[in-house]
Amino acid sequence: MTKLTQIIPLSQFKQQFKHALMIVMKELNTTVDQITDRQRCQYLINYFQSHNQNLFWEKVQNIIPYKTKLQLKQYFQKSFSQCQYEEISDDHKNRIRELTREMPNSKPSEIVDAFFAEIGEEVYFRRKVIMFISYLQRRM
Repeated sequence: MTKLTQIIPLSQFKQQFKHALMIVMKELNTTVDQITDRQRCQYLINYFQSHNQNLFWEKVQNIIPYKTKLQLKQYFQKSFSQCQYEEISDDHKNRIRELTREMPNSKPSEIVDAFFAEIGEEVYFRRKVIMFISYLQRRM
């Protein structure tokens, strides 16, 4: 059994968590090709804190030999705390605000696509940007 304090390499992480990752991808409606190793960590960290915890824990516990949710949660937090995604910069928040005003009847995902197409790469956790856009749209 892997010790809680041991940090596993990303190559091993990808192998061990492949099934859990598939659940996350289905939940977030994205594909494995669209995300980076760093994002894999963040998707999983965010996912186990989200609403669908029980299904996730059930599946992950089939893959990793941890006895309790707490042990597994501690393992994730110790291993991947360095994978936290940056907050959205003020410049980018302003640009997202402009896009939200320019595209008033669009879905948040369409605005996110326009934003990432403009800046050239997905530097933020996509869901975080969608949440920000949803917040802006509610205030309009």
